[in-house]
Amino acid sequence: MKKQEELDLDAYPFAVRKLTAEEGGGYLVEYPDVPLCQSDGETIEEAIANSRDALEGSLMCYLQDNKPLPKPSSGQAYSGTFRVRMSKTMHAQIAARAKEEGVSLNLFVVEAAAEAAGRYESPARIGSRRRQLGKPTGHDNIRKKKVARKMSMGGKRAKRNA
Repeated sequence: MKKQEELDLDAYPFAVRKLTAEEGGGYLVEYPDVPLCQSDGETIEEAIANSRDALEGSLMCYLQDNKPLPKPSSGQAYSGTFRVRMSKTMHAQIAARAKEEGVSLNLFVVEAAAEAAGRYESPARIGSRRRQLGKPTGHDNIRKKKVARKMSMGGKRAKRNA
């Protein structure tokens, strides 16, 4: 049986998403290969550190229950760094915005990337998560508006036909 020291936590890919104020703010980290393994934090760094603890705990539960560990989907560990090429104008613009915000250029870009990645989360997953929290989804709101519009139109038609 594997021991805690033998777990390869870096092999499991994760997704970071910025939480809305409605969701409590901060950042959410999820491991798609390990069901229900997620954690959050006020900063990206805190969320990632908390999520590693959650991943380790989840994997240890699999081992304690004599269940096979979920296989990492990518099999590739990421270093957390990559190089981005951009125009000098874009570089100057984001450097100026980072300075306005009082953060490093690196932190500004990481937070912008995390926010953008959260926008690309599938609407179905967002809806199911909102339903779990007992909040209406965008689809629910659209349905309510359509029903309200039909009811108001029906009332107008009834008056015209009378």
